[in-house]
Amino acid sequence: MPLYVQGKKLTQIQDSVTDFFEEFPHFKENGKELCSQTKKVIQPQGLLYVDQREYAAVTPNDTCIKTLGSDDATTCHIVVMRHSVTKVTCLGHLDGSGTEAGLREMMDLVIRLSDHTTEGRVEVHMIGGFKDSRNLSAQLSIEILKTFHEMNEDVYLETACITDVNNVTKDALEFPVIYGIAVTIENGNITPATISERGPDQPLRGAFHTPGNEKMLNIYDNENEQLTIGPFDYDPFENLDLWVRLPDHYIRQYLSTSPEQEPEHFVANVRRTLCFIHDNPKPLETIFKDGKPRRFKIQEDGAWTLLEV
Repeated sequence: MPLYVQGKKLTQIQDSVTDFFEEFPHFKENGKELCSQTKKVIQPQGLLYVDQREYAAVTPNDTCIKTLGSDDATTCHIVVMRHSVTKVTCLGHLDGSGTEAGLREMMDLVIRLSDHTTEGRVEVHMIGGFKDSRNLSAQLSIEILKTFHEMNEDVYLETACITDVNNVTKDALEFPVIYGIAVTIENGNITPATISERGPDQPLRGAFHTPGNEKMLNIYDNENEQLTIGPFDYDPFENLDLWVRLPDHYIRQYLSTSPEQEPEHFVANVRRTLCFIHDNPKPLETIFKDGKPRRFKIQEDGAWTLLEV
C-alpha cells in the first residue's frame, strides 16, 4: 500500500527533497510552525529516552512510560508512528543504517500492539536532518519516504519537518533547527525538546551503533514494562588505544557525520563509549551474561533500577 498525504494516495516518491516540498508545500508551513516552538526541557519522570539506532513503542495503558523522547539528531531523523485509534506510539532514531528493516519492525510493532485492529490508521511524523554539505540528510529523508511508500500497510504522513525545512544558517554554516523531540503517549503531542537525563547504560548503548551493527534495536519490553538493552556484540574498533587518547577535535572531526553541528557534549559521550569498548571488548562474555539482556525498571522519580538477571 502506498503513502498518503492529505488523503491523497501517492503514486511515487520524488528523488529530491526539494521536489517533494514543491509538491506538498503545506509540509513547509507546518514544519516552520514546529521549528518556531520553544524547546521544552523534558524531565525524567515517565520518560523513555530513545538513543541513536534504537526504537521503542508504548501503549496508553503503560503504567510507567508517559513520554518518548530523543535528541542529538543532526543528519539523523526521528520518526514517530502513532495509531489514531489505539494511541500506540512508536519512536525511532534513524541514522541511515538498517533503515528499511528498522521502519518495518516499528510498523509491525505498532500493528501488533494495536491488536491488528482494522479501525483507524497509522500516522507518521518525520523530524530531523538539515542541508548538510554531504547531502546525507536528504538521502535519508528520501530513503525513509520510499520505505513507507513500499510498505504493505497504509501510511499517513502528517509531519515532514526534515532537511530543507529543519534548517537555519548561522555564520555561513547550515544547522538543524530541531535536534530533539518528545511525544506524549496520551495525546500524541510532539514538541521540540532537549533531554539531559537519558537513562541507563549510555556508553553501552552508544557502542551498539559503532561499526559492525547495521540494524536498529528495540529497547522496550511492553509486557513487563522494562527497558531492555541487548544482548549484542560489536566489532573490534581499529586503533582503539590511539582513539581514546586523541584530542577532542579529532574525535569530533572523524567520528561525526556533521562535526560543526554536534552539541557540546558530543565528544565526551563518544569518548565514554570508546573507553567502554576498550574495557569491554567482548560484551557477550562480560556484559550480557548467559545471553540475557540488561533489564531496567523506571522509578517514580525517573531513575532506572537494574533488575537482577
